[in-house]
Amino acid sequence: MFTSSLSTLHSKLQKKQEELRRLNEIKPQLVGLNLEFISNLSNCMEPGLSSDTWAGKMAGNFNDTRELQVQGNYTKILSEQFPLLLAVLETKIKDIMNDIDDLYKAIAEAEEKEKQQKEAKE
Repeated sequence: MFTSSLSTLHSKLQKKQEELRRLNEIKPQLVGLNLEFISNLSNCMEPGLSSDTWAGKMAGNFNDTRELQVQGNYTKILSEQFPLLLAVLETKIKDIMNDIDDLYKAIAEAEEKEKQQKEAKE
């Protein structure tokens, strides 16, 4: 009875450890993307408009829209969405670490029960 329970617990533990490994692997990639996003913020306003390229009311409206919508949304991604994503990732990592700790405890308890059951049969 305990052997199947132990194998189930070990299987769950392996799954959680794999989830943790994958999340820890992706974290530096997300941080790198965030830094890349920061460095490309100025590109939202490229190319710059001048009297040589495009001028007038339409150019002004286009530039205003670009500032408010494109650059505004880009900034929102940087200031809100990336931090939220990283916070959710950190929370998930902590949750999985807690699950792993709980599984180790459950495995130890199941092994102890199995040992006690074997000793009682002897």
